[in-house]
Amino acid sequence: MKQDECIVYLEVYEKVGDGIVDAIVDFRQRKDYEQFLEFTGQKSSDATYIELRSLKSAKRLRRGCYYKLNLELIKDFQTDGDTDSLLIGASYDLQDMEMPKDDDAELLQKHEVLDPEEMSMAVEPQGRVFDVEDADDLKLFVKDVGQANWNELRRGNDVLVLYDAGARLRVSQNEVRQIIDSRKDRLMDSKPVLVISHWDADHTHCLKGMSEQDVGDYFSKIVCPDKIKNATSQAILEKFERALGRENVYCLPLPERTDGITMHLWRREGLISLFQGEKSREPNYCGLVMFVKGSVRSANYTGDCRLSQAANAYRQEMNEGLNTNEHILIAPHHGGDCGADHRHYLMPCNLIAISVGQNSYGHPNGNMLAYLQSLGDVKQTNINGDLMKNV
Repeated sequence: MKQDECIVYLEVYEKVGDGIVDAIVDFRQRKDYEQFLEFTGQKSSDATYIELRSLKSAKRLRRGCYYKLNLELIKDFQTDGDTDSLLIGASYDLQDMEMPKDDDAELLQKHEVLDPEEMSMAVEPQGRVFDVEDADDLKLFVKDVGQANWNELRRGNDVLVLYDAGARLRVSQNEVRQIIDSRKDRLMDSKPVLVISHWDADHTHCLKGMSEQDVGDYFSKIVCPDKIKNATSQAILEKFERALGRENVYCLPLPERTDGITMHLWRREGLISLFQGEKSREPNYCGLVMFVKGSVRSANYTGDCRLSQAANAYRQEMNEGLNTNEHILIAPHHGGDCGADHRHYLMPCNLIAISVGQNSYGHPNGNMLAYLQSLGDVKQTNINGDLMKNV
Protein backbone atom coordinates (compact mmCIF):
# COMPACT_ATOMS: atom_id res chain seq x y z
CA MET A 1 0.00 0.00 0.00
CA LYS A 2 1.28 3.47 -0.83
CA GLN A 3 2.18 5.53 2.18
CA ASP A 4 0.07 8.46 0.97
CA GLU A 5 -3.21 6.50 1.01
CA CYS A 6 -5.57 7.30 3.88
CA ILE A 7 -7.90 4.32 4.23
CA VAL A 8 -11.38 4.47 5.76
CA TYR A 9 -14.05 1.87 6.47
CA LEU A 10 -17.64 2.58 5.39
CA GLU A 11 -19.82 1.75 8.41
CA VAL A 12 -23.14 3.46 7.57
CA TYR A 13 -24.62 4.13 4.15
CA GLU A 14 -28.08 5.65 3.70
CA LYS A 15 -29.35 6.83 0.32
CA VAL A 16 -31.01 10.26 0.52
CA GLY A 17 -31.22 11.14 -3.19
CA ASP A 18 -30.05 10.19 -6.67
CA GLY A 19 -26.32 9.61 -6.19
CA ILE A 20 -26.48 11.27 -2.78
CA VAL A 21 -25.92 9.42 0.51
CA ASP A 22 -25.40 10.09 4.17
CA ALA A 23 -22.40 8.04 5.25
CA ILE A 24 -20.33 7.45 8.35
CA VAL A 25 -16.78 6.17 8.05
CA ASP A 26 -14.03 5.26 10.47
CA PHE A 27 -10.34 5.04 9.72
CA ARG A 28 -8.87 1.63 9.07
CA GLN A 29 -6.00 2.17 11.50
CA ARG A 30 -4.80 4.90 13.80
CA LYS A 31 -2.06 5.81 11.31
CA ASP A 32 -4.75 6.63 8.72
CA TYR A 33 -6.48 8.91 11.21
CA GLU A 34 -3.22 10.66 12.04
CA GLN A 35 -2.58 11.23 8.35
CA PHE A 36 -6.05 12.77 8.04
CA LEU A 37 -5.34 15.08 11.00
CA GLU A 38 -1.98 16.17 9.61
CA PHE A 39 -3.37 16.91 6.15
CA THR A 40 -6.60 18.68 7.17
CA GLY A 41 -5.44 20.41 10.35
CA GLN A 42 -8.34 18.96 12.35
CA LYS A 43 -7.82 18.57 16.08
CA SER A 44 -7.25 15.08 17.44
CA SER A 45 -10.06 13.24 19.22
CA ASP A 46 -10.69 9.83 20.77
CA ALA A 47 -13.74 9.72 18.46
CA THR A 48 -12.40 8.74 15.02
CA TYR A 49 -15.61 8.25 13.03
CA ILE A 50 -16.50 11.04 10.62
CA GLU A 51 -19.98 11.77 9.29
CA LEU A 52 -20.34 12.66 5.61
CA ARG A 53 -23.74 14.24 5.00
CA SER A 54 -25.01 14.64 1.42
CA LEU A 55 -22.01 12.81 -0.01
CA LYS A 56 -22.10 12.73 -3.83
CA SER A 57 -20.90 9.62 -5.63
CA ALA A 58 -21.29 8.38 -9.17
CA LYS A 59 -20.52 4.78 -8.16
CA ARG A 60 -22.19 2.23 -5.94
CA LEU A 61 -20.72 2.45 -2.47
CA ARG A 62 -20.85 -0.64 -0.26
CA ARG A 63 -21.11 -0.82 3.50
CA GLY A 64 -18.33 -2.87 5.06
CA CYS A 65 -15.76 -1.93 2.40
CA TYR A 66 -12.56 0.10 2.57
CA TYR A 67 -11.93 3.22 0.50
CA LYS A 68 -9.15 5.73 0.05
CA LEU A 69 -10.24 9.05 1.49
CA ASN A 70 -9.64 11.93 -0.93
CA LEU A 71 -7.79 14.27 1.43
CA GLU A 72 -7.41 17.00 -1.20
CA LEU A 73 -11.18 17.17 -1.54
CA ILE A 74 -12.25 16.89 2.07
CA LYS A 75 -9.87 19.62 3.24
CA ASP A 76 -12.00 22.12 1.28
CA PHE A 77 -14.97 21.49 3.58
CA GLN A 78 -15.46 22.60 7.15
CA THR A 79 -16.71 20.42 10.00
CA ASP A 80 -19.75 21.35 12.09
CA GLY A 81 -17.80 21.27 15.34
CA ASP A 82 -18.38 19.14 18.41
CA THR A 83 -20.78 16.23 17.98
CA ASP A 84 -21.23 15.13 21.64
CA SER A 85 -20.52 11.59 20.52
CA LEU A 86 -18.10 8.95 21.76
CA LEU A 87 -17.65 7.71 18.20
CA ILE A 88 -18.26 10.57 15.74
CA GLY A 89 -15.52 13.16 16.08
CA ALA A 90 -16.31 15.27 13.01
CA SER A 91 -19.35 15.90 10.83
CA TYR A 92 -19.15 17.33 7.30
CA ASP A 93 -21.97 18.90 5.31
CA LEU A 94 -21.12 18.11 1.68
CA GLN A 95 -24.20 19.69 0.13
CA ASP A 96 -22.03 21.93 -2.07
CA MET A 97 -19.94 19.02 -3.35
CA GLU A 98 -20.21 18.49 -7.12
CA MET A 99 -21.22 15.12 -8.56
CA PRO A 100 -17.93 13.36 -9.45
CA LYS A 101 -17.24 12.69 -13.12
CA ASP A 102 -14.49 10.10 -12.44
CA ASP A 103 -12.76 8.38 -9.53
CA ASP A 104 -10.27 11.21 -9.12
CA ALA A 105 -13.17 13.47 -8.09
CA GLU A 106 -14.75 10.94 -5.72
CA LEU A 107 -14.38 11.49 -1.99
CA LEU A 108 -14.23 7.74 -1.38
CA GLN A 109 -11.86 6.29 -3.98
CA LYS A 110 -10.31 3.00 -5.04
CA HIS A 111 -7.27 1.94 -3.06
CA GLU A 112 -4.21 -0.22 -3.47
CA VAL A 113 -4.29 -3.83 -2.24
CA LEU A 114 -4.45 -3.94 1.56
CA ASP A 115 -2.71 -6.39 3.84
CA PRO A 116 -5.39 -8.14 5.97
CA GLU A 117 -2.75 -9.26 8.48
CA GLU A 118 -2.34 -5.62 9.52
CA MET A 119 -5.80 -5.83 11.09
CA SER A 120 -5.41 -9.22 12.76
CA MET A 121 -5.31 -9.31 16.55
CA ALA A 122 -5.95 -13.04 16.83
CA VAL A 123 -5.05 -14.69 20.11
CA GLU A 124 -6.58 -17.90 21.42
CA PRO A 125 -5.35 -18.95 24.88
CA GLN A 126 -6.12 -22.50 25.90
CA GLY A 127 -7.80 -21.93 29.29
CA ARG A 128 -11.45 -22.48 30.03
CA VAL A 129 -13.73 -19.50 29.34
CA PHE A 130 -17.24 -20.26 30.62
CA ASP A 131 -18.13 -21.61 34.05
CA VAL A 132 -21.85 -22.29 33.67
CA GLU A 133 -22.51 -25.87 34.79
CA ASP A 134 -25.65 -25.42 36.89
CA ALA A 135 -28.94 -24.63 35.14
CA ASP A 136 -30.64 -23.49 38.35
CA ASP A 137 -32.23 -20.03 38.09
CA LEU A 138 -30.71 -19.16 34.70
CA LYS A 139 -32.32 -16.20 32.95
CA LEU A 140 -32.08 -14.62 29.52
CA PHE A 141 -32.18 -10.82 29.68
CA VAL A 142 -32.51 -8.49 26.69
CA LYS A 143 -32.03 -4.84 27.65
CA ASP A 144 -33.88 -2.21 25.66
CA VAL A 145 -31.09 -0.12 24.13
CA GLY A 146 -32.98 0.98 21.03
CA GLN A 147 -31.59 -0.09 17.65
CA ALA A 148 -28.71 -1.96 19.27
CA ASN A 149 -27.87 -5.05 21.33
CA TRP A 150 -27.26 -5.66 25.04
CA ASN A 151 -28.04 -9.28 25.99
CA GLU A 152 -27.21 -11.12 29.21
CA LEU A 153 -27.19 -14.63 30.60
CA ARG A 154 -27.97 -14.30 34.29
CA ARG A 155 -28.30 -16.47 37.36
CA GLY A 156 -30.66 -14.60 39.62
CA ASN A 157 -29.18 -11.10 39.72
CA ASP A 158 -25.67 -12.18 38.74
CA VAL A 159 -24.54 -11.63 35.15
CA LEU A 160 -22.67 -14.72 33.96
CA VAL A 161 -22.18 -13.63 30.34
CA LEU A 162 -22.75 -10.26 28.69
CA TYR A 163 -23.34 -10.80 24.98
CA ASP A 164 -22.75 -7.47 23.20
CA ALA A 165 -22.73 -4.05 24.83
CA GLY A 166 -24.19 -1.74 22.24
CA ALA A 167 -26.01 1.54 21.80
CA ARG A 168 -27.23 3.36 18.71
CA LEU A 169 -24.43 4.96 16.74
CA ARG A 170 -25.97 8.44 16.85
CA VAL A 171 -26.47 8.91 20.59
CA SER A 172 -24.87 11.31 23.01
CA GLN A 173 -22.11 10.43 25.43
CA ASN A 174 -24.59 10.97 28.25
CA GLU A 175 -27.02 8.39 26.85
CA VAL A 176 -24.25 5.81 26.56
CA ARG A 177 -23.18 6.52 30.12
CA GLN A 178 -26.76 6.06 31.31
CA ILE A 179 -26.87 2.59 29.77
CA ILE A 180 -23.57 1.65 31.41
CA ASP A 181 -24.56 3.09 34.79
CA SER A 182 -27.84 1.17 34.75
CA ARG A 183 -25.89 -2.12 34.72
CA LYS A 184 -22.52 -1.30 36.29
CA ASP A 185 -23.36 -2.53 39.80
CA ARG A 186 -24.42 -5.91 38.42
CA LEU A 187 -21.25 -6.08 36.31
CA MET A 188 -18.96 -5.15 39.18
CA ASP A 189 -20.56 -7.73 41.48
CA SER A 190 -20.50 -10.49 38.85
CA LYS A 191 -17.47 -9.78 36.57
CA PRO A 192 -18.97 -11.75 33.67
CA VAL A 193 -17.37 -12.99 30.50
CA LEU A 194 -17.99 -10.53 27.65
CA VAL A 195 -18.84 -12.05 24.27
CA ILE A 196 -18.82 -9.68 21.29
CA SER A 197 -20.83 -11.10 18.39
CA HIS A 198 -19.11 -8.77 15.88
CA TRP A 199 -17.60 -5.29 15.76
CA ASP A 200 -20.46 -3.09 14.51
CA ALA A 201 -20.93 -0.02 16.69
CA ASP A 202 -24.48 -0.93 17.74
CA HIS A 203 -22.99 -4.01 19.42
CA THR A 204 -19.91 -2.34 20.96
CA HIS A 205 -20.73 1.36 21.49
CA CYS A 206 -20.92 1.09 25.29
CA LEU A 207 -17.43 -0.42 25.39
CA LYS A 208 -16.14 2.83 23.92
CA GLY A 209 -17.73 4.62 26.88
CA MET A 210 -15.95 2.46 29.46
CA SER A 211 -12.58 3.44 30.86
CA GLU A 212 -9.73 0.98 31.26
CA GLN A 213 -10.54 0.92 34.97
CA ASP A 214 -14.19 0.15 34.17
CA VAL A 215 -13.18 -2.78 31.99
CA GLY A 216 -11.04 -4.24 34.78
CA ASP A 217 -13.87 -3.77 37.27
CA TYR A 218 -16.68 -5.11 35.08
CA PHE A 219 -15.28 -8.14 33.22
CA SER A 220 -13.19 -11.26 33.70
CA LYS A 221 -12.61 -12.23 30.04
CA ILE A 222 -13.54 -11.21 26.52
CA VAL A 223 -14.27 -13.46 23.53
CA CYS A 224 -14.60 -11.86 20.08
CA PRO A 225 -14.06 -12.63 16.38
CA ASP A 226 -10.84 -11.55 14.69
CA LYS A 227 -12.70 -9.26 12.33
CA ILE A 228 -11.14 -6.07 13.64
CA LYS A 229 -12.27 -3.65 11.01
CA ASN A 230 -11.38 -0.12 12.09
CA ALA A 231 -9.46 2.11 14.48
CA THR A 232 -12.31 2.15 17.01
CA SER A 233 -12.65 -1.63 17.34
CA GLN A 234 -8.87 -1.92 17.45
CA ALA A 235 -8.68 0.60 20.30
CA ILE A 236 -11.43 -1.17 22.25
CA LEU A 237 -9.68 -4.53 22.05
CA GLU A 238 -6.32 -3.00 23.00
CA LYS A 239 -8.03 -1.48 26.05
CA PHE A 240 -9.27 -4.93 27.08
CA GLU A 241 -5.78 -6.39 26.67
CA ARG A 242 -4.35 -3.74 28.98
CA ALA A 243 -7.12 -4.06 31.56
CA LEU A 244 -7.54 -7.84 31.68
CA GLY A 245 -4.19 -9.15 30.45
CA ARG A 246 -3.69 -10.87 27.14
CA GLU A 247 -4.33 -14.28 28.73
CA ASN A 248 -7.97 -13.25 29.28
CA VAL A 249 -8.52 -12.05 25.71
CA TYR A 250 -9.80 -14.62 23.20
CA CYS A 251 -9.78 -13.06 19.73
CA LEU A 252 -10.77 -15.96 17.51
CA PRO A 253 -9.42 -16.55 13.98
CA LEU A 254 -12.24 -16.94 11.45
CA PRO A 255 -13.04 -20.35 9.93
CA GLU A 256 -12.46 -20.70 6.20
CA ARG A 257 -15.54 -20.25 4.03
CA THR A 258 -17.52 -23.25 2.81
CA ASP A 259 -21.15 -22.31 2.18
CA GLY A 260 -21.43 -19.17 4.31
CA ILE A 261 -24.17 -20.79 6.40
CA THR A 262 -22.36 -23.45 8.42
CA MET A 263 -21.54 -22.33 11.95
CA HIS A 264 -18.31 -23.81 13.32
CA LEU A 265 -18.29 -24.95 16.93
CA TRP A 266 -15.50 -23.28 18.85
CA ARG A 267 -16.19 -24.84 22.25
CA ARG A 268 -18.85 -26.53 24.33
CA GLU A 269 -18.22 -25.70 27.97
CA GLY A 270 -20.86 -26.66 30.50
CA LEU A 271 -24.21 -25.32 29.34
CA ILE A 272 -22.77 -22.94 26.73
CA SER A 273 -21.80 -23.65 23.12
CA LEU A 274 -20.06 -20.93 21.13
CA PHE A 275 -20.19 -21.00 17.32
CA GLN A 276 -18.24 -18.99 14.74
CA GLY A 277 -19.39 -17.76 11.37
CA GLU A 278 -17.14 -18.28 8.36
CA LYS A 279 -14.94 -15.68 6.68
CA SER A 280 -17.02 -13.08 4.87
CA ARG A 281 -16.74 -9.53 3.61
CA GLU A 282 -19.92 -8.84 5.57
CA PRO A 283 -19.00 -8.64 9.29
CA ASN A 284 -22.55 -9.65 10.32
CA TYR A 285 -22.07 -13.14 8.90
CA CYS A 286 -18.72 -14.02 10.48
CA GLY A 287 -19.70 -13.28 14.06
CA LEU A 288 -20.20 -15.41 17.17
CA VAL A 289 -23.44 -17.17 18.12
CA MET A 290 -23.92 -18.34 21.73
CA PHE A 291 -26.25 -21.25 22.50
CA VAL A 292 -27.35 -21.92 26.08
CA LYS A 293 -28.88 -25.17 27.34
CA GLY A 294 -31.12 -24.47 30.35
CA SER A 295 -33.12 -26.88 32.46
CA VAL A 296 -36.43 -26.07 30.73
CA ARG A 297 -35.53 -23.88 27.75
CA SER A 298 -32.60 -23.45 25.43
CA ALA A 299 -31.68 -20.00 24.15
CA ASN A 300 -29.92 -18.77 21.02
CA TYR A 301 -28.00 -15.47 21.15
CA THR A 302 -27.45 -14.55 17.51
CA GLY A 303 -26.01 -11.05 16.99
CA ASP A 304 -26.49 -10.01 13.36
CA CYS A 305 -26.03 -13.37 11.63
CA ARG A 306 -28.51 -14.75 9.09
CA LEU A 307 -31.46 -16.62 10.54
CA SER A 308 -30.29 -19.66 8.56
CA GLN A 309 -26.94 -19.49 10.39
CA ALA A 310 -28.72 -19.35 13.75
CA ALA A 311 -30.77 -22.37 12.65
CA ASN A 312 -27.57 -24.23 11.76
CA ALA A 313 -26.21 -23.75 15.30
CA TYR A 314 -29.56 -24.88 16.77
CA ARG A 315 -29.56 -27.98 14.52
CA GLN A 316 -26.06 -28.93 15.66
CA GLU A 317 -27.18 -28.74 19.30
CA MET A 318 -30.20 -30.92 18.54
CA ASN A 319 -27.91 -33.44 16.86
CA GLU A 320 -25.90 -33.50 20.09
CA GLY A 321 -28.96 -34.57 22.07
CA LEU A 322 -30.49 -31.25 23.14
CA ASN A 323 -33.57 -32.22 25.14
CA THR A 324 -35.19 -29.02 26.40
CA ASN A 325 -38.90 -28.75 25.69
CA GLU A 326 -38.92 -25.00 24.92
CA HIS A 327 -36.67 -22.62 23.06
CA ILE A 328 -35.97 -18.86 22.98
CA LEU A 329 -34.54 -17.11 19.93
CA ILE A 330 -33.03 -13.64 20.09
CA ALA A 331 -33.87 -12.70 16.51
CA PRO A 332 -30.81 -11.87 14.39
CA HIS A 333 -30.09 -8.36 13.18
CA HIS A 334 -33.00 -6.61 14.94
CA GLY A 335 -35.50 -8.57 12.84
CA GLY A 336 -33.79 -7.77 9.54
CA ASP A 337 -34.24 -10.05 6.55
CA CYS A 338 -31.69 -11.73 4.26
CA GLY A 339 -34.24 -13.12 1.81
CA ALA A 340 -36.59 -16.09 1.69
CA ASP A 341 -33.75 -18.60 1.28
CA HIS A 342 -32.48 -17.70 4.76
CA ARG A 343 -35.90 -17.32 6.38
CA HIS A 344 -36.10 -20.66 8.16
CA TYR A 345 -35.66 -21.92 11.72
CA LEU A 346 -36.32 -25.04 13.80
CA MET A 347 -38.97 -26.05 16.30
CA PRO A 348 -39.64 -25.84 19.14
CA CYS A 349 -39.44 -22.05 19.23
CA ASN A 350 -41.67 -20.59 21.91
CA LEU A 351 -40.41 -17.04 22.37
CA ILE A 352 -38.71 -14.72 19.91
CA ALA A 353 -37.10 -11.56 21.31
CA ILE A 354 -36.30 -8.69 18.93
CA SER A 355 -33.92 -6.00 20.15
CA VAL A 356 -34.99 -3.03 18.03
CA GLY A 357 -35.69 0.69 18.15
CA GLN A 358 -36.45 3.58 15.82
CA ASN A 359 -34.42 3.09 12.64
CA SER A 360 -34.25 3.89 8.94
CA TYR A 361 -33.74 0.27 7.86
CA GLY A 362 -37.30 -0.92 8.25
CA HIS A 363 -36.47 -3.29 11.11
CA PRO A 364 -38.15 -5.54 11.89
CA ASN A 365 -38.72 -6.42 8.25
CA GLY A 366 -42.36 -7.24 7.50
CA ASN A 367 -41.65 -10.59 5.85
CA MET A 368 -39.30 -11.64 8.64
CA LEU A 369 -41.69 -10.48 11.35
CA ALA A 370 -44.54 -12.51 9.84
CA TYR A 371 -42.30 -15.56 9.68
CA LEU A 372 -41.10 -15.16 13.26
CA GLN A 373 -44.70 -14.76 14.43
CA SER A 374 -45.47 -18.10 12.78
CA LEU A 375 -42.82 -19.70 15.03
CA GLY A 376 -44.02 -18.42 18.38
CA ASP A 377 -44.68 -15.43 20.62
CA VAL A 378 -42.74 -12.37 19.43
CA LYS A 379 -41.71 -9.62 21.85
CA GLN A 380 -40.00 -6.39 20.75
CA THR A 381 -38.00 -4.14 23.06
CA ASN A 382 -39.42 -1.02 21.38
CA ILE A 383 -42.91 -2.22 22.40
CA ASN A 384 -42.32 -4.37 25.48
CA GLY A 385 -39.18 -2.80 26.96
CA ASP A 386 -36.61 -5.01 28.69
CA LEU A 387 -37.27 -8.71 28.19
CA MET A 388 -36.43 -11.47 30.66
CA LYS A 389 -37.24 -15.19 30.66
CA ASN A 390 -36.06 -18.20 32.66
CA VAL A 391 -34.01 -20.74 30.77
